[in-house]
This record gives sequence, C-alpha cells and structure tokens, in this order.
Amino acid sequence: MARPKDKEEIILFAAISVFKDKGFTNTTIQDIANGAGLAKGTMYEYFKSKDDLFIQALKFQAKHIDENTLDAIMNESGFINKLNLMLDFTMRKEAATHSIIMKSLFLNDSAGLKPETKREFHNFMEEMREKAIRIWADIVEQGVIEGIIGSSDAGFSAACIFSLMMVYHQFLDAQKEDVTEFKSKMLDFILNGVGYHEVQ
Repeated sequence: MARPKDKEEIILFAAISVFKDKGFTNTTIQDIANGAGLAKGTMYEYFKSKDDLFIQALKFQAKHIDENTLDAIMNESGFINKLNLMLDFTMRKEAATHSIIMKSLFLNDSAGLKPETKREFHNFMEEMREKAIRIWADIVEQGVIEGIIGSSDAGFSAACIFSLMMVYHQFLDAQKEDVTEFKSKMLDFILNGVGYHEVQ
C-alpha cells in the first residue's frame, strides 16, 4: 500500500494491522491508537466506534488493493496476459492480508460485531464477491473468444475460480504452499478444468 497521507490514513493502516493480528473481538481502540502512535481520544475524532473503524478499514484496504490494478488488468491485451496478471494480483500479500481478516470474521469473530455492523460487513463482502466474479467472468469470456478455452458458462467458471482463490487465501498461513506452484495449478485448472474443450 501507499504511505499514509494523514492521521485518518495512519489510523486505518494501524487498524488493518491490528485486526489482522488480533481479530475483531480481541482488538481495542487503545491497541489501534498504540499502533498508530496517537492518543486514544484522537481515534474518536475520525471514527465513531471500533465497529465503524473496522468497516472503514476493510473498505480502505479494498480500495488500495484494487485501485488502478484491476483497470490495468482489464486494459491488458490478450487472455493469457490478463489471466497471469489477475492471478498475480489475487495472490499478492495485501490480498492475502485482506482475506485473513475476512476468515477471522467468518470463522470465529463475527459474534463481536453489532447487528448493524454485521449487515454492513455482509453487504460489503457480497459487493466484493460480485465484483471479483464479474472480472473473472470477463477474463474467461475473452479466453473463449480467443479459442484458448472452451467453457460454456463463464459465470459458473468464474465462481469456481473465485472459490478456489478464497480457499487458497483461507489456508495460506497453515499450508505455506509455494505461490508459484499454486499459480501453476490454477492456470492448469482454468485452462483444462473450467476451460475444457469438447472432443470433436
């Protein structure tokens, strides 16, 4: 991510780091203030509560993860180039960090969220999922147009790819799988699994 520009960004960067390490429930505003090098009272000048800070930190990180990058991918020429760039992008450290925070929430930490924050979180997650699947579907469709893959349902193929990428991120820390090896497996899956060719 880029360097923080102001106090709000400093707080958001600190929040992302602390939420990743401690989870939502175990994080306090004081922890984030300590991470930001600011007084606890300063937190409330920018954010109403820990819940508000959590949602804003997720949105901030998502914006910085895909800012300009996705446009660059979609403006790239050729299916293979787009596919490689998208896989590299989704396996970047920032994307993994974002997914680790999500995993924490989904698996064991969402009970700490207030009901309205939980709704906002789920809406945010749905928007992110839909956006990612649309991008993967566009890439798959280009592969079909170029005759490189022969998938009959780009939406279904995109959902499968997205699900596998999420599984990769969820177990990234536990499995310690080599990124190059996983990328090779994903390329094979996309080209020969969801992108099957009918036997003539």
